[in-house]
Amino acid sequence: MALRARLFLPVILLSFAGWLFALHPAPVRACSCLQPLPPDEALRQADAVFAGEVTDFRKAEPGNGETLSDLYEAVFRVTAMWKGPDADRIKVLTADPSQLMCGYRFEPGVRYLVYAYETTEGLDTSICTRTTVLDTADYDLSVLGEGTPPPSTRRNDWLIGSGIVFALAAASLTVYVQVRRRRREQGER
Repeated sequence: MALRARLFLPVILLSFAGWLFALHPAPVRACSCLQPLPPDEALRQADAVFAGEVTDFRKAEPGNGETLSDLYEAVFRVTAMWKGPDADRIKVLTADPSQLMCGYRFEPGVRYLVYAYETTEGLDTSICTRTTVLDTADYDLSVLGEGTPPPSTRRNDWLIGSGIVFALAAASLTVYVQVRRRRREQGER
């Protein structure tokens, strides 16, 4: 009976600990990729497809009570868009690339072609998508065609065009005023 009493407490404690772990399992992501879709199908299914340079890559910070413990965030300066938010800067999440969770390891200063998908946390990509370094994306780019520039570039084009028109108008007005002044001066003599 004494042996039973001594075994009873550890068994109860271990059972209780096991029960606690069963109530709060740790989130796990496993990586198993299928063959990526062809570029045209990947474009149709993705929520965002763009080319851009990584300006920052860091561990994502939780917001609004969400847990982003295994996620990293890449910030891109967009250079071309095929689909997605019309923005010149886009944030994309990926799983921790140091774990076996399909996370994409982005390098700041490197340009990528990104296929991203909307999740509850935001846009997300992984090594299982067609996301790749832009210098190696010739096939995708030949299928996708020419993307559109991001809005900041379009605004700059408009401003540059407006500035040129304004400068030409100002130069023309200056020449007109000078010519009229000379004619008046010649008429007075």
